[in-house]
Amino acid sequence: MGQWNPSVFDNYYSTKLPIGSIRKLAGYVSKSNIYYNTRTTVNPNDALLKSTPMGSFVYTALDGVLEQAQIHRGGYDTAIHFLRCLAELNKVFLQDAAALLCVKEERSNHFMFQNLAVLESQAFYDFKGQMASAIRHEVSPLDATVESVLPGVLEIQRTTHSMVEQLGGKVDRFHEAVHEATRSISEDVTRKLQGLCNHLKRCLDDKQMEGN
Repeated sequence: MGQWNPSVFDNYYSTKLPIGSIRKLAGYVSKSNIYYNTRTTVNPNDALLKSTPMGSFVYTALDGVLEQAQIHRGGYDTAIHFLRCLAELNKVFLQDAAALLCVKEERSNHFMFQNLAVLESQAFYDFKGQMASAIRHEVSPLDATVESVLPGVLEIQRTTHSMVEQLGGKVDRFHEAVHEATRSISEDVTRKLQGLCNHLKRCLDDKQMEGN
C-alpha cells in the first residue's frame, strides 16, 4: 500500500463514489458545496474512546508505533496512518451511535446497543446527553447572520443606508433647484434679448423715417 502512486486512489477509487449522495445520507447539509454536521463537533473523552472494542488496542498500538518511529528517526508511515485512520473511525463510531439514539431513540433495541458494553456505560450515556444538547441547539456556521458574526454591523449598515437615502433626497432637491434657477435665468435672458431686438428694430425704423 505504501508504494502506491498518490494519484491511484483519486483516479481509480474515490472518483467512482457518489460523494454527493453519501454526504446527504450522512446528514451533511449542502450550502454551495460546503458541509456542516453537528455530531462531528462533539468529541468523546479519552476514557470513552478507549472503552470501545477498537479503542482498547488502537491507541496503545499507535503510541507504540510512534515511539518506534521516534527511536528510529522516521519510518512506519503506513502503520501510523493506518492506525490513525482506525482511531478516527473509532471516534466517528461513538459520535454516530450517540447521534442515532438522539434522533431515533427506537433504535436502542438494535443488537449493537444491547451487546456492546461501552454503549451501555455511564460514560456513553453522558456523551449522548452532550450530543443531544448539541443537536437540539444546532447552529450551523453556514447559516450565520451578519449580526451574529459581526455584532453592530447590521446597525451600521442601516445607519449608512439611511444617510444615503437622506443624501439622495438632498441631491434630488438640489437638482430641482438648479433646474428651476436655470429655467428662470433662461426666461430672463430671453426677455432681455427680445427687448433689445425690439429696441434695435425701433431705432432702425426711426432712421428710415428720417431718411425719407
